[in-house]
Amino acid sequence: IVGSGANTNVLAISVATNDRVMIAGQFTSFNGTNRGRVARLNADGSLDTSFVTGTGANSNVNAVLVLTNNQVYIGGEFTDYNGANSVNGTNISRLALLNSDGTFNTNFLCNVNGPIYTMAQQPDGRLVIGGSFTSVNSFNVTNVARINTDGSLDLSFVATGVNNTVRAVVLQGDNKIVIGGDFNLVEGTTRNYFARLLTNGVLDTT
Repeated sequence: IVGSGANTNVLAISVATNDRVMIAGQFTSFNGTNRGRVARLNADGSLDTSFVTGTGANSNVNAVLVLTNNQVYIGGEFTDYNGANSVNGTNISRLALLNSDGTFNTNFLCNVNGPIYTMAQQPDGRLVIGGSFTSVNSFNVTNVARINTDGSLDLSFVATGVNNTVRAVVLQGDNKIVIGGDFNLVEGTTRNYFARLLTNGVLDTT
C-alpha cells in the first residue's frame, strides 16, 4: 500500500526484520509524509511511522544497510542529518549510523570528504565503504576504506591507488573484497573497473 510512494528517486534498498524494507535516495517525502531521504516501510509497503527521520539527510543517500539490531548505516552525499552536522567538535559527513527509531547514533562519528556509493559489513562489524573520496577522518585514503564500529578509520586496511570512483563492494565468504567502479588502476596495476582485494586491502594479484 504505497499510495503516492516516494516523491523522487529511490537509490538504495535494504531489508529489515519482519519483512520491513529500508529505502534511501533523493526523496523528501513518502506517501505525502515528510521523510528526509531515508524511510522504513512495512511489509505491505505502507510507511512505518515508528521510524522517524525528522529533516533527515540534507542531500542524497546512495547506500543503506540495515543491521541485525535494526540500526541502519546510511552513506551518500549528505553533510547533516536532522540538524546534526557535528558532535563534540567532530564533523558528520556522508556516513552515519541511525538507531532503530531513525534518530542519529552519536556513538558512531565519521567524516568522509566525498560521496559514498556503496558499503558492506564484515562479520566482525567493520564496514567497507566505496565512493569518490580522498580522506576519512582527515587521513588520506582514496575511494575505498574500512571503518571501525565507532566510526574511526581502520588503519590496518591499506587499500591504495584505486584511481577512480568505487561504485560496488561485495564481500566473499573468505572476507576478500570485490570492488567495481570507474577505475582502471589499483596499486599501479591495470584493473579495468573490477578488482579483488585481500582482507587487509592489498590488491589480490591471483
